[in-house]
Amino acid sequence: RLFFFFKQKTAYEIRNCDWSSDVCSSDLEWLAAIRFESYPSINAPTNATAWMARSYTKQSQGDLRSALEAARSAVRRSPGFGFGWARVAELELGFGERQTVKVALAKAREFVPKCGAIVIVEGFDTLDRGQPKSSLEAFDRAIGLDDLNGLAWLGRGLAKADLGDLQGAAADLQVA
Repeated sequence: RLFFFFKQKTAYEIRNCDWSSDVCSSDLEWLAAIRFESYPSINAPTNATAWMARSYTKQSQGDLRSALEAARSAVRRSPGFGFGWARVAELELGFGERQTVKVALAKAREFVPKCGAIVIVEGFDTLDRGQPKSSLEAFDRAIGLDDLNGLAWLGRGLAKADLGDLQGAAADLQVA
């Protein structure tokens, strides 16, 4: 399953794994997570970004409950962290906690109203509830916000497949 990557780095830094700018322990934990390596967690994270890094590390280790708890810790530490709320919504959706997803998405929208990640979670939520037309609209909006986000293309392809547009689905899935 694919998930979001919210660490604020430039595309160059991410593509080339160049973590030389403002390197801190959370950067190293992010890097370990995307490489599916372990990172020695000596101390508990001390800020929201570090908690998000911990969330992705736990996810990369297959521990989604701990990933969710780390994301919750990020928003407890920084209640105005919109991307953190989107992460909570994403993980809660995976556990089928629809009411919590709704609350987390509302919080995320409050702080980052034009965030493609939020719209993507909404798209997967409506797709999961059997509403492929609404889902398709959400993924179209997400692509409008960030046409390089593979999750938006993946979701749109799945929605098109549910609607019977297999050729369109295949094209979108190829982009994803």
